[in-house]
Amino acid sequence: MGAQASKADEVSISVDNPADKGKKGDAYLTIMIDMQDPKNPKQLVRQLFHGELGRWLPRQEVTVQARGNKESFRLEDELFDFSKISADKLYSVIQEAYNKNNNEPEKFTYRYVQHVNISILGFDVYVKSKLNSNDQIINDNLRCDLDGNPRR
Repeated sequence: MGAQASKADEVSISVDNPADKGKKGDAYLTIMIDMQDPKNPKQLVRQLFHGELGRWLPRQEVTVQARGNKESFRLEDELFDFSKISADKLYSVIQEAYNKNNNEPEKFTYRYVQHVNISILGFDVYVKSKLNSNDQIINDNLRCDLDGNPRR
């Protein structure tokens, strides 16, 4: 993202796991980054890595959905500086989410981080598990601000 990392709207990391659908095969990583277009500050652009294709797709424009009072909406108020999110902080938040409710790992057929979303509100991390005993799918999540403090 380079210099554009300082003007991100959303960063999303997802894993598509065929085991969730009762199938076997490769799991695929998808990364989506919405950021301010440096040539047009009122426009967002999306960069998408498609894991199944194994490559980055061409940039595309993103339509902005304004919340609340549309007359006072300013795109720059919705952006955060992704370059200030350290790899250590991201790893720490993901580990905390993964370890939440995981005091007996042997009771799961599998457990993995399915989705991480980073926005101005902070981190939303979703963990998916399947119980050994009855094949029930368990979804856990962790929400915290950009400093790693819990939020509702």
